[in-house]
Amino acid sequence: MFKLIKIIIGIIVFLIVAVIAFAITIIILNRGNKPKKTTTTPSYTLAEGNTLTIYVDVKDSYVDVKKSTSGKTSFTYYASKTRTFEDEMETDESGNVTLTLKGYQTGKWYNRLFLTFKTTKVYGITVEVPDYCNVDIKTNNGNINFDKVDCTSIMADTTNGSITFESAYASLIEANTVNGNIKANSTNASIAYKVRTRKGNITLHHVV
Repeated sequence: MFKLIKIIIGIIVFLIVAVIAFAITIIILNRGNKPKKTTTTPSYTLAEGNTLTIYVDVKDSYVDVKKSTSGKTSFTYYASKTRTFEDEMETDESGNVTLTLKGYQTGKWYNRLFLTFKTTKVYGITVEVPDYCNVDIKTNNGNINFDKVDCTSIMADTTNGSITFESAYASLIEANTVNGNIKANSTNASIAYKVRTRKGNITLHHVV
């Protein structure tokens, strides 16, 4: 009986050591797997009144929309080394731009294991937009944030994600979420402000 107990204890200790060793190995292999800037597109001019449409079909992603300091439109993509974007950009005859983003896995098999924690779940895009353009953003399982932008119209739509407005200005603002929250602070819509959510919350502070 004593021998059997010793064998069981030995097996348990061996398994614990093996699990710890495996976890340490995976962490060492993923030391450099941190979010980083991957691509910056050349900036270009989006004329007043033109529309920028962005479709993001990437899980756990975010889109940050900010005021352009150069007066031009630019995109900066962020991802960990095991994930990257596949993008497609189209410009019509009127100068309206449509950007479609999809994500895919890269890297070694060990970069994709669950022990890489949140480092493999980082996808993001920062968009700088000039004043008085139209912005239309749709995401699937992602968050959308507008920060200090001054647009003609803003439209945002997301599933399983949130939409946030901070010091945003536009004639028309529309936001729709499914399983997500909508928050606005110090935001002004001179014509109409329309927000709607299913299974989510709406919080408005200092909204005109």
